[in-house]
Amino acid sequence: MPTLPSRQSTSNPNQSIQTRLSSAIDNSIQAFFAPFPNLISALNPFPYFQTIGRYINQFLSSPTTHRSLLGSIIFGVLFSFSILISIIAYVSFYWSYVPQIGLTIPLWLQYGEGRVPYASIDLRKFTDQIAIDQAYNVNLRLTVPAHDRNFELGNFMTRLTLTTSSPLNTTLHHVSRHASLIYEPYFARILLSIKYLRTLFFFSAPHIVQHLDIGLLEQTIINPNIKKNRLGTAKIEVGRDDELGELHVYDATLVFDAHLDGLRAMMYYHPYLSFSFFCTLFMTAQFASVLLTWAIIVLRRNQTENSTSTPSYNAIKKESISDFPTLPLTPASTIGSHTTRRGMSDIDDLLGPDEEHTAIDDEEIEEDKKPLLSTTPVLVKPEEIDDDELLGGSETTGASGTRSFGSDLGRTASSASS
Repeated sequence: MPTLPSRQSTSNPNQSIQTRLSSAIDNSIQAFFAPFPNLISALNPFPYFQTIGRYINQFLSSPTTHRSLLGSIIFGVLFSFSILISIIAYVSFYWSYVPQIGLTIPLWLQYGEGRVPYASIDLRKFTDQIAIDQAYNVNLRLTVPAHDRNFELGNFMTRLTLTTSSPLNTTLHHVSRHASLIYEPYFARILLSIKYLRTLFFFSAPHIVQHLDIGLLEQTIINPNIKKNRLGTAKIEVGRDDELGELHVYDATLVFDAHLDGLRAMMYYHPYLSFSFFCTLFMTAQFASVLLTWAIIVLRRNQTENSTSTPSYNAIKKESISDFPTLPLTPASTIGSHTTRRGMSDIDDLLGPDEEHTAIDDEEIEEDKKPLLSTTPVLVKPEEIDDDELLGGSETTGASGTRSFGSDLGRTASSASS
């Protein structure tokens, strides 16, 4: 009888397929969404802000940063202050050195006095605008009507007289120039009036005038640097002295134009270039003066420190008698009684360290009690030593030398203690 397959064996393939499918789906989903947490964490700005804040805090709390920041602030303030001083210096120099380029004075001509029309001007109130020792071009500008009366007048004269102030009233300059209107035919004037009509009515036509610019003085110093020759008044005459009559004038002005040259011309006609050049020059002069002053101060400070640290060779130190140590004086009798013993050298007679200090202290105490003795040296005759004693046997000599050395040390110690 055939056996039937069990239920477990038939259901295993389906479960395995489902398991594989579910695991594959899970893996694909995880693989798809896996970058998102990393991307979100990477796009989170707070860690970056914390890191930047930490770096900024370290930078601001560092002593090096404080020193650099303080130095930068001081340098910036000094630099700005130097620029401000340079600008003020340049503006002051410009206004004091470059004169006013143009001065226009209106004239009011006087008519009906039986003479040529004239005008007088007091130039003393314009002295601050007319520079001293500056060359000027003086022109007379007239606005005259272009009618038959002025055309028939023909040539006329213009005169300028510059005098000093009272009471001298000395004539500085006197000049006379001729002038005339440009002749225009009557028909040309009619066409010109039609050309400039504002409306179709003829009464709205403009006035036909001519402008005359008459040069009187060229590159002339009109205000010299002499107190008695300072500029006072100007007198202008326009017209003819004969029977032809007077010149009709609408407007008259006297113009003073400064003739600049050299540095003044550069500063006036090239303001930006001159401003940059002189500001840089002023700043360079400021920094050079500051550095020179600093170098002088440092040099003097170093010289002062060297003079205080190094004593003078000419200075001799005055020492008192108490500065020198007092040495004990040995009596002549003691010097005479001290002789070198037989079989011993001078080195053997030296005391030990403790005995030497004790002996020196005792001698100092005794010397304080004794009066000072004469320091006259006393010649001591050395004691003669027999050759037999020096040439004795080694054993006897060595033993006797040892005994004598010990006895000498004992006697020396007893004498020191006494």
